Formats: sequence, C-alpha cells, structure tokens
Amino acid sequence: MAWDDKTSEQELEENDDEPVDVAVDQTAMAKLEAKLTTHAAELDDTKAKHAAELDDAKATLAAELDDAKAKHAVELDNTKAQHAAELNGAKDKHAA
Repeated sequence: MAWDDKTSEQELEENDDEPVDVAVDQTAMAKLEAKLTTHAAELDDTKAKHAAELDDAKATLAAELDDAKAKHAVELDNTKAQHAAELNGAKDKHAA
C-alpha cells in the first residue's frame, strides 16, 4: 500500500505487518554465484602467483645477501692481514 496524506496510522501499521513478497530472479542469482565462484578462483590463482613470486624474490635476495656477506668477509680478512703486516713492520722498525 502506498502512502499518501489520506492513509491513516492504523492502515500504515497494518501495512507494516504484511509480509513482503520479494521475487528473486533465479537466473540472475545463478549468474551472480557463477561470477562469485569465478572471481574467487581468480583471486586464489593471483594469491598463489604472488606467493610464488614473493618466494622467488626472497630466495634471490637471500642468495645475494649470502654472496655479499662472503665477499665482505674476504675483504675484512684481507684488511686484517694487511694491517697485521703493517703493525708487524712498524714493530720491527721500532725494535731496530
């Protein structure tokens, strides 16, 4: 029942008590459910793809970090050896 200025309060209350008949288009619902399923599958695929890419990137960075650590360890050892040699040379010079 549509409201107008002639509708009484009692009619409005009775109207509120009437069940609402909502017709659902089953074809539209099926299409929406199919889209939802498709989008959920696409989301899962995208998540898996990005997880794999992230794992690859982490592995690459870990390998690069290990290489950098090894390189700097060698440089540090070389520097220590050089300074030890210089220190020994200075000690020998002062001892003489």
